[in-house]
Amino acid sequence: MTWEQYAELAKSLTKGEGTEKQWGGYYADWLTAPLGALQEGTTILDDNLDPVGNWLDYLDRLYYKDGSHMSYKQMKAESIDWIKQFESGNVAMLINGEWTLNMLKADIEAGKTDIDFDMAPLPLPEGTKDPITVGGVSTFIGINPKSEHTDAAFKFVQFVTGEQGGALIAESSVLPAYSSDKTKEAFLNATGIQGSGYFFETNTVVENQPVPQIDEVNRVYSEQRDLFLFQEQDSAAAIQNFMKNRQSVLNR
Repeated sequence: MTWEQYAELAKSLTKGEGTEKQWGGYYADWLTAPLGALQEGTTILDDNLDPVGNWLDYLDRLYYKDGSHMSYKQMKAESIDWIKQFESGNVAMLINGEWTLNMLKADIEAGKTDIDFDMAPLPLPEGTKDPITVGGVSTFIGINPKSEHTDAAFKFVQFVTGEQGGALIAESSVLPAYSSDKTKEAFLNATGIQGSGYFFETNTVVENQPVPQIDEVNRVYSEQRDLFLFQEQDSAAAIQNFMKNRQSVLNR
């Protein structure tokens, strides 16, 4: 579906009040990357940030105008446990990463929840046809150069990042780095969720660009994004202030 269709569906699934309220969707406060803009090919390093501004306005719609998602202010104020919100049935749809699958499976096996769920590809900007997800690089494996057994360590890294090791990782409902028919089959068998196959079928755009100052650029973007989502400035001011502060960072 498109992001527009997602917003409409979330609005239609929102019902009730107080502790009985069901939110149509949940978009966590720590998902800072402008997903829709990245899917369109725009990054926060670009000269034209109109798609990023449009994405901020979209979040404002979900959080405040439609009221279909718990607001940014409430999430920040109450330190909400997002997975408990979903598991309890207070949230109909959850935008999140692949780690959610393993967490939900573990809680089901531990008897903490009996949630029945499935998965779908990330919504897309209007006019986009092929599924596109946004990926960070969050899990690493490497070799300590001071290790006494670097050759053995290298062989282990080769194994873990290859098809055989990837299939073993997939058997734990954890998405492996190595993508093949074998690892996909192992992942599908382990998860028991047909929709989890989408992880192997979507194109991925990288969340962070490989420049030395990217952490600092992300920080100044998050500052202006927060001011916007706390409704202390509009999206145009947020983008303008970010571009000004970003330039100072990149000129260092």
